[in-house]
Amino acid sequence: MEEKYRALCLKAGNANMKLYQILRDEGPLHFYELIMRSGLSRSTVHVALTVLRGLGLAEKDERTDEWKAV
Repeated sequence: MEEKYRALCLKAGNANMKLYQILRDEGPLHFYELIMRSGLSRSTVHVALTVLRGLGLAEKDERTDEWKAV
């Protein structure tokens, strides 16, 4: 499990994994809650969520507009 996590960290990048950890620990969260809790810029959070969604690690609930870790 640890090796899989390390491989994902290397593939996704630091900001992406920071958001992933926040979603795992505190999610589901709205986009602006992620900005406040992470301390990252709006554009960085947007790009990170796009990458995480592409890797299959995060998904958005279209009904509630909240993000969660998969």
